[in-house]
Amino acid sequence: FFLNSTSNMSLVKVKGTLGNKTKMASLERSSMTIQSLEEAFKKLFDVNSVQFKYKMSNGNVQGIYQDFHLENALADCANSGARFLELQLTASGAPAQSSPSPSPSKPTSSPATPKPVTPSSSTSYQSSGGIPSPSNQRLMQSLGTDPEPPSPSKPASSAGKQFCTNCGNNVAGSKFCAECGTPNAKFSSGGSAAPSPSRPAATPAASTPKPVSTVGGCAACGGPIGLTSVSAMNKDWHKECFVCQGCKKSLLECGFKGVDGLPMCGPCYNNRFGLKCSACNKTIDSEYVQVSGRPFHRECYA
Repeated sequence: FFLNSTSNMSLVKVKGTLGNKTKMASLERSSMTIQSLEEAFKKLFDVNSVQFKYKMSNGNVQGIYQDFHLENALADCANSGARFLELQLTASGAPAQSSPSPSPSKPTSSPATPKPVTPSSSTSYQSSGGIPSPSNQRLMQSLGTDPEPPSPSKPASSAGKQFCTNCGNNVAGSKFCAECGTPNAKFSSGGSAAPSPSRPAATPAASTPKPVSTVGGCAACGGPIGLTSVSAMNKDWHKECFVCQGCKKSLLECGFKGVDGLPMCGPCYNNRFGLKCSACNKTIDSEYVQVSGRPFHRECYA
């Protein structure tokens, strides 16, 4: 339980609410950080990552993104006399689901190898009953004899005549076989059909790279940015993280200087980089006296 002073506690009880679920965690006060808080509630809610918000005693909702945010929340909670630190959680990802192991596949039976068919030494154009087919009868009438079977490489031909190699019908002067409809372009009277021109290989279209998103997280803590953010110094910040890197004071409504990519308030900047009095070593922010190249406050030079 919370006492009036957080410095004397050994354990801090934290109540986290995610949606309609509530979990309690107890953490060591001496080692309590944002990282330890995240790890505790990621395990409790079984999620990949979480973010926290705390409702201050004055009613303001504070995002808890850095350790100093957590310290402020702990101090406010102790001063209000609360029994535990109550946080609202938002989950940034679901737990990774383990894929089921694939069932062992049954070995596929190899297809039966077909037996080779040995062609007979002589091929007859007559049917088994000894009567030539109508197509062969027309072929025999045209040639006056029983034709030799066409070889695999040359179509059946005779001088001045063309025959369909599919059915043997005379196709001279016709674009298509009147018997079976086979195009006459495949047959010639003295040679093989001219090969059709091959298509050129298609050139693959140049792949256009997809635009890579350049939107990052908060410039201070690296967490994902929500709808309420601050844009400054060409970066995006949580409004709770846009603070002076020296004194941690909010810079939402005051001027700042950029130092190493982070904002700094005027007093902290002058204290670190400003002109110092050679007598009191304090920052000179008004008129001063310079003696032998050394600056002094007017009141310090006497």
